[in-house]
Amino acid sequence: MLTGETGAGKSMILGALDVLLGARCPKDAVAESADRAIIEGEFHLSDLPGLTEKLFDAEVELGDDLIVRREIAKSGRGRIWLDDRPASLETMLRIRDRLADFHGQREQQSLFDPHRQIEYLDAFAGSSDLARDVAGLFIRRVALKRDLEQAKAALESFQRDRALLAYQLEEIARLGLKAGEEETLEARLRKLESLERLAEESARLADVLSESDPSLESLAGTSKNVAAAIAKTDPDLSSLAEELSVIASRIKDVAAGVRRYRDGLTLDEGELNKLRERRSLLWELRRKHGMTVEQILARADQMKERIAEGESREQAVHKMEDDLRLLSSELIERARDLSDRRSRSAKRFCSLVVKSLKPLGFDAPDFRVDIQTIPEPLDAERISAEGADRVEFLFSANPGKAAAPIQHVASGGESSRVTLAIKSVLSDKADYPLMIYDEIDIGISGRVADQVGRALSELAGRHQLLVITHLPQIASRADHHLLIEKKIRGAITETSARFLHGKERVQGVAMLMAGEKITERSLASASELLQQQDPS
Repeated sequence: MLTGETGAGKSMILGALDVLLGARCPKDAVAESADRAIIEGEFHLSDLPGLTEKLFDAEVELGDDLIVRREIAKSGRGRIWLDDRPASLETMLRIRDRLADFHGQREQQSLFDPHRQIEYLDAFAGSSDLARDVAGLFIRRVALKRDLEQAKAALESFQRDRALLAYQLEEIARLGLKAGEEETLEARLRKLESLERLAEESARLADVLSESDPSLESLAGTSKNVAAAIAKTDPDLSSLAEELSVIASRIKDVAAGVRRYRDGLTLDEGELNKLRERRSLLWELRRKHGMTVEQILARADQMKERIAEGESREQAVHKMEDDLRLLSSELIERARDLSDRRSRSAKRFCSLVVKSLKPLGFDAPDFRVDIQTIPEPLDAERISAEGADRVEFLFSANPGKAAAPIQHVASGGESSRVTLAIKSVLSDKADYPLMIYDEIDIGISGRVADQVGRALSELAGRHQLLVITHLPQIASRADHHLLIEKKIRGAITETSARFLHGKERVQGVAMLMAGEKITERSLASASELLQQQDPS
C-alpha cells in the first residue's frame, strides 16, 4: 500500500514502473543534474506460468527471478536489459502484461482491452488451456496457409515455365553436348580446312602445269618440238633446242610431282561438311542462350533440378492442402468446443461479478458478457486466434440505464472497482502478475471504502497488489504500508519511500484520517482500525 501527501510522488513511482515495462518516457524524466535515468525491477517468476511462455517465445533464458533494467538518456533514447541481456522494446512490450497489470485513471487496458476480456471469461470457464490450443491451431493454420500460398505461386511459376524448360532440355539433349567439345571441334576443323586449302591450291597448280588446255607442259613440249625442227635446218639453234628439251622434261617432272602431291592429300569432305554443320548448330545454340557450351551444360543441370523440384513441389502442395484441411477441421472443432464453454459459463460469471460489485459502491449494477459467435456452419477462414467468438463486457452503474461497452461508460474509479470485482471472482481460477491500482478510491468513502479494502485484502491473499490510496479504510488492510515523502535539498527535489511499522503505521493511517494535524482521537481511531484488521 502506498500513501502520502498529494504531490509526494506516489503516482510517479507507478509511472516509473510503467516506463520500466516499456511505456513512453516523459521528456522531463531525467533530472537536470544527470545525463541519464535508470529504473530497475526484480520479478519472481514462479507464480507466472503465462510469463514463462512469453519469455520462451521471446528467446529469453529463464531463471527463478527476472531483473528488468531500463536506462533513459537525456536525449530520450533508452536501452532495456532482461537479466543483463540487451532486449528490444518489442520484447519488453510482449511480456509487459505478464509482469504487471495497471488499473488507474491513466491506464485501463486490462479491462478495456477486448482480448483481456475474453481471457477473463476463459479463466472463469476453465477454458484457458483450450483457448491456448485454439490460438496455437490458428497460428499454425495461418503459417501453413501462407506457406501453401507461396508453394502454389512457385508451382504456378514452374508450370508456366515447364514446357519451355522441357523444350530447351530436349534441344540440348538432342545435340548431345559434351564439355570441351567446342575446342576439339575447332582444332579438327582448322586442320581439315587447311587440307582443303592445300588440295585446292595443288589442284590449281596441277591444272596450270599439265591439265589445262593449253597447259604449261603442252606448251613446253610444243616449244621443244619447234626448236628441234629449226635446229635441223639451222644448227645455230641446236643449243637452245637442247635447253628447251631439258625445260620441257623438267616441267613434265614437276607436273607429275604436283599431281602426286595433290592425289596424296587425304581430305574427307564428308567429315569436313559434318563438322561445319555441327559448328553451325553450336553457334546457333550459343547465340540463343547467350553462353558457352559449358555454361549451357551447367544450365541444363539446373533445369533438370528445377523440373525435379517442381515435380516434388506438386506432391508437397497436395500434402499441404491435405494438412490444411485437417488443421482447419481441428480448429473448427476446438473453436466450437470453446464457444460452448464460454456460452455455458457467461451467465454464472455475470451473476458473480454483479454480486461482487454491489458491496463496492454499485447499488444496482448491470454487468453482461455479450458473445457474438460466428453462425454455423463454421468456416475456418472466419475463426480468429480467440476462436469463433467476439466477446465484449457491457456495464451500467445505474438502474434504468442500458448496459453499454464498459470502456464507453465506466469512469476511471468505476473501472478499477469493476476490475477488482472481476479479479475477486477469478482469484482462485487464474494466475495474475503484479496488480497495480492507482486511485481506486476515487468517489468512495465510508462503508464502500471498507468493502473495497476488504476485497483488495482478499485478493492480496492470493496475488500481489500495489495500491495507492487516500482512504484509511483501505490503507489499514495492507500487509505492507509504504509512506511516500517528498524532500527538498537545495535545488533538488527527492522522493523517498519507507515502510511503516508499529506506531509509525498508526500515525500513517491517522494522517489519512486527520491530515497533517494528528490528534489523540485520530491516533486512537487509527489504532482501532488497524486492530480490527489484525486483532493479534
